[in-house]
Amino acid sequence: TLQNKLVNNLYSSGEIKEKENKLISKSYHLNSFPSFSWRDRIKVKLSSDRGIDFKNNERGNKFHDLMSYIYNFNDIDSGVEKAFNKNIITEKEKSYFTIIIQNLLKDKDIREYYDPKFKSFNEIELLNEHGDVYRLDRIVELDKNAVAVIDYKTGRNNEQDKNQVNYYKELLSKIYKGEVYGFIAYIDPIKIVKT
Repeated sequence: TLQNKLVNNLYSSGEIKEKENKLISKSYHLNSFPSFSWRDRIKVKLSSDRGIDFKNNERGNKFHDLMSYIYNFNDIDSGVEKAFNKNIITEKEKSYFTIIIQNLLKDKDIREYYDPKFKSFNEIELLNEHGDVYRLDRIVELDKNAVAVIDYKTGRNNEQDKNQVNYYKELLSKIYKGEVYGFIAYIDPIKIVKT
């Protein structure tokens, strides 16, 4: 039976049909795709004349984490308690950090920016036009579309701190049309620097 249906010594029966359910792939055009080298994102200091002060770095991280729970000068006790409950600080450190924060928020140059009447944001992230992420310690929305940015520092006062806060002001000026104020709140000793 097959012998009669051979053509060029090949047997075939029926027709092969193309699948009608072809997947239609959609393509999208991106104007830009931010991609960054890890070398630009991670900085490692290999040496130092004075050595690396790991204890101060840890204390600074704890202070920043704790301040993320404090939105106004009435939040000190509850913020410290939240930081303790989240294992950011120990029982022994509660009074230590409470005193530091109370002294900081008593300072006449910064106190008004912790008034409960103002809306504030802690640990807020902003992107610049290149897609780089910057985390701002505190932003306070003031009257008439003005804002203040506050950056906490546990180290020594230096020019890089001012440059950093001035750049934050520049980023915020693209979002807010009013005045943008910048402050550096040094903790050791407490000193407020307006930029």
